Order: sequence, then C-alpha cells, then structure tokens
Amino acid sequence: MVPLQERLSFDWLPALRPQSAVKLALAFLLIVLTMVTAPTGNAGQRDEARCIVSGHLALVWSDAPPSSGIRPSLEATLYTDDGRTIQLSKRAGSTFQEIDFLALDRTYIRATGSWQGIAGGSDLIVVDSVQPSRLPLAAKRLIGDGYRGGLRGSKRFVTIKVRYPDSPVVPLPDPEYFESMLVGSKGTSLDEYWREVSYGEIDLAGSEVVGWYTLPKRRSEYILSDNQTLGVHAIAIDAVALADEDADFEGVYGINIVFDTDISDSARGGTVKVNVDGADRYLGATWLPPWAWRSHSVSAHEIGHAFQLPLREGRTVALRLDLGRDEQDA
Repeated sequence: MVPLQERLSFDWLPALRPQSAVKLALAFLLIVLTMVTAPTGNAGQRDEARCIVSGHLALVWSDAPPSSGIRPSLEATLYTDDGRTIQLSKRAGSTFQEIDFLALDRTYIRATGSWQGIAGGSDLIVVDSVQPSRLPLAAKRLIGDGYRGGLRGSKRFVTIKVRYPDSPVVPLPDPEYFESMLVGSKGTSLDEYWREVSYGEIDLAGSEVVGWYTLPKRRSEYILSDNQTLGVHAIAIDAVALADEDADFEGVYGINIVFDTDISDSARGGTVKVNVDGADRYLGATWLPPWAWRSHSVSAHEIGHAFQLPLREGRTVALRLDLGRDEQDA
C-alpha cells in the first residue's frame, strides 16, 4: 500500500501526517479548466441548427497524469426531461465563461446553442449561453440523500470494481486493498484523511467495496465518437446496475468506479445521474484507472471533485471545510 504521507512528484494534495498536532488545511492546485471547444461547422448528417435545451447539469473534471503535460478539462453533460443525454461544449468567442458552468453544477438549467450532431449516442451542442431555469412541474427534482446538510457529516461512498469484457488479464491487488484504502484505521486511509483536513467534520464512514464486475460493453463501445473521450456517464449507469444487488445505495453520497486496466490517460471526478432503486439521483462520482487508485493522493483529489470543492484560477485554495469557508492563499 502506498502511504498518504509519501512524497509525490506532483502536488495534488498536501502530504498527510495523521499524528501531527497541527491540523492541515486541504490544498487544491487547480488550473483554470479549459473545456474542449467543438467545431462550429456542420457535423454528422444534419446541418447545424439553433436550439434551446433544458435539463439537469452534471460536471466532471478530467485529470491526466501530471507527467503528460495535459491540462485539466471540464466535461459538461445535460440530462433532459425526455431522457436524452446531451454533451455541452463552449463555443469559441462566446461571452459566458466556464465559471458559469461551475456555479450551476447539479442544478436545472437552460442552454442556448447549436446542435452539432451525435457523439457516441449523445447529442452534442455548442453552447453560447447557460442560465438557471425553473424546474417544470412535471420534472423530477434530482438530489442525492447524501447532499442534504451540505459538505458536513458522513459521506458514504460505494466503490465499484469493474473490468471490460475484452480487458487483458492483469494482476489485481488483494481484496482488502480498496477497503483499507477507503476506511482503514492505520493512519493512511481516505476516511482518516478527510477527517483530519476537515477538523472532524467530514468522514467516509459506512463506505463499502463491491465487485469485480464485467461491464456489458467493450471499452471501444464506451468511446464518444465525436471527440474520442470516454463515456463515463454510461459506464457509471452500467456499474451501478451491476452492483445494485450487492451494494447498499440508500443514503449514499457517491460512487468510486475503479478499473482493472487504464480507461484512458485521465482520472475523473464530479457528478453523475444514475437510477438507484427505481429513482433517478445525482451522485458524486470518481472514475479511477490503476495509476490513480494506486495513489491515495490522486484518489483523494478526485473525491474532492465529487465534493464540488471551490476553484480559483491558477491559485492554491486552502479550504476550511468545517466552517464552510475558503481562504485564498497569499
């Protein structure tokens, strides 16, 4: 097991010293998230068409390995009332900023833009503007039980171990590895980390680990054809369905999806909409390839995205999570 207090070659999070008498502030070094801009010309077999769409917004941050030199990026998905999944991309030169997306995560919004085609089974819309919208009476309000009360208290996660049907056979860690990483008591677990950096206000108590499960599709079938990114929302939906009989999703805050082989060059964290026990819900979520789940630091970073932690442009943000405040580093 890799201890949390290891000295990493990249500063995702401060090193954890569980026995220290001085409480640590949680630091995130988050660069301005630059969304991939889709082309403005025609796509697929349909001409570009102006459109206005409404639905629930879910954001996912994509973090490549630090050695890759690839900047973090923001992936925006809209779930419409009629069951469509729409990928949103910011139009080059538009007046609204990525921060407009960040402020509206997990809310009901209206987006104005141009339809660009189909990407891996999802509509792709290049967006000119986004704004909050009133939830229609016929629409269901989405909220995870674990979100009530804000960023305080027990935030239970279900860790779901999955593999693709066409994955090569690779050595896997002992079954106890993920449980120890999540809620162990040796001073190196993610539960102990969040307890310390939040001054005892956040814990992962009650979290559980299930799997391995074989996903119903090959990896290539989860790739969004338009931009060659991984369809992480589809993977989350399939993973939850596979784990539903074994895991307790009542009151859960989020899910960690861990893979036996690299899903792509990136780890991800953010929000997903899934159907649990017959009801659609928002869940915090992480998607962790082996290079990510082997590092407690990276796993904690992605869980931070699932917690919707605040962002500042090109600066380190120290968070006083127990008070619900953040302090800008000098």
